[in-house]
Amino acid sequence: MKAMVLKISGLVLLLALNFGLASPSSFADEVVPPSPVERLARGLNPVNWQMPKWKMPDLPSLLPGNEEKARIKKKKDGFFGEVSKTASNSWNKTKAAFSPDNFSPMQIFPASSRTPAKTADKPKRGFFESLFSPLPAREESNETVNQWLNQPRPQ
Repeated sequence: MKAMVLKISGLVLLLALNFGLASPSSFADEVVPPSPVERLARGLNPVNWQMPKWKMPDLPSLLPGNEEKARIKKKKDGFFGEVSKTASNSWNKTKAAFSPDNFSPMQIFPASSRTPAKTADKPKRGFFESLFSPLPAREESNETVNQWLNQPRPQ
């Protein structure tokens, strides 16, 4: 029974503290700064987010000033000028290629196809032929410095 009374009195004491029977001014005086975890949680909460405040630049600040306008002497051809020049050159070449004046048989077949090709005196060896055939005969060469110095010289 004594244990039961002790439990009930402990429960009444806890309820009294929780329901504010203790002095409320004692809790209000203590201001605890938020912990780093609490500050991080507040920063991650979308309810606390704010839109950034910045001013849009005005148009006159983007345009060149009078000093810069005076410095510019001549407008150069830009990308559009290059593209139009290239396109007109290409069109002129296309017109020249398909012109009826260029469709004569003499211009269709070049002179090299009408005349036989000259044959080479010594055919070049192919890759596999050079790998699997014996080496060609070696030309006689000067083997010492004295032989090279004693060779006939052009006059």
